Amino acid sequence: MELPCSVVFAYFFWYAGPKRKSKAQLVLGTMFSLHYAYRGWYYPFFNVRPSPNASFDLPTALASWIVTVTHGYLNAKWIGVFGPFKSDSHLRSATFWVGAAIYYTGFALIVRHDSIMRALREAPNAPRYSIPRGWLWEYSANAHYLSELIAWFGWATATGFGPNAFVFFVSCFNLVPRAATNFAWYEDKFGDEFRALNRAVLVPGVW
Repeated sequence: MELPCSVVFAYFFWYAGPKRKSKAQLVLGTMFSLHYAYRGWYYPFFNVRPSPNASFDLPTALASWIVTVTHGYLNAKWIGVFGPFKSDSHLRSATFWVGAAIYYTGFALIVRHDSIMRALREAPNAPRYSIPRGWLWEYSANAHYLSELIAWFGWATATGFGPNAFVFFVSCFNLVPRAATNFAWYEDKFGDEFRALNRAVLVPGVW
């Protein structure tokens, strides 16, 4: 569901965007492209395939495509045309460096928690469902969503909180009900074993 974002961004930024790009634009464009090279291409192909009985919710997929396509388009336009990145001075700003540090921390956590989830399914004779453990899973029942929040907050900071950041915040609202649903599922599936872990639904110490 994230693949369209990479295609839209590649078209409007790398192909149809300004032919001459500043270093700031190239750095930010590469950061964005690398994320979706992972999320839109690497992750789906190297993730464990669903069972033959798994269902596919088309309305959910279409809603996701609308968000991710908009996300790719706004980022391409903000970085390539409308944002304050024609000058390389942005790369020397504290906003960029703080945002980039948060973003790459979140991105590393995304990859790490995806790996933990994948390992649970790939383990020999593993049960169909298990409680993930390690890293942020020890504190949050939805560590993968928490990692996304960290990464996209960093991205919004690094890019100066432009219209691309608005899509990020809209996406955050989508994670809240999903996190609540996942938490309820864990409680129903694993009962006291899961409740004894005392994990937050999403953000430790907050909810």
